[in-house]
Amino acid sequence: MSTNPTRYSSILESLQEDIAFFLAGKPEFKDIPVLTFLKGNLERRLQLAMDTQLGVCVLVMQPLPYKVVSNIPGPAFEEVSFKVRVMENLASNDSGRSALFL
Repeated sequence: MSTNPTRYSSILESLQEDIAFFLAGKPEFKDIPVLTFLKGNLERRLQLAMDTQLGVCVLVMQPLPYKVVSNIPGPAFEEVSFKVRVMENLASNDSGRSALFL
């Protein structure tokens, strides 16, 4: 049985977007840019996010599937790993909100 990598990718991208949307709605992340790793010009978007007076942003990395179930049709995973990075520019972060406490 062959698997379709495009289908895996779209499912993982949807999970990534869901995580970013969830985090962006949390009170702890109010006014903090939440970016996804795959969409658009990441380097430029990171620079814009870090140049704000907050000097902090959240980067949601692409989820990684573990324990792929191969004996059933379609993409199926027993486990998926999620990584979220909080980036801070200490020199420009005058918000009083440290990346350590997010």
